[in-house]
Amino acid sequence: MAFEVHKMGKLRDQLEERASEWVLYEIQQTYGVESTEELTKEQIDEIQEFRDSDGWIEDYVQMVLTTIIDGWMDENG
Repeated sequence: MAFEVHKMGKLRDQLEERASEWVLYEIQQTYGVESTEELTKEQIDEIQEFRDSDGWIEDYVQMVLTTIIDGWMDENG
């Protein structure tokens, strides 16, 4: 029997969930909000600027930030 790693999709889901919690906590602490719906356009622009910066950003964090930005833009034009 060859070596295999099982349930990698489950691992991916857990990592995405943890990254979402981590990023949301940072947003809540930085901007004093309970949810991303409370963010202003200026705050979203600041988050987007961070996401698009040349610095290293973990892929899961970048994915979560993109989801937050896109969701906010869909709701607020």
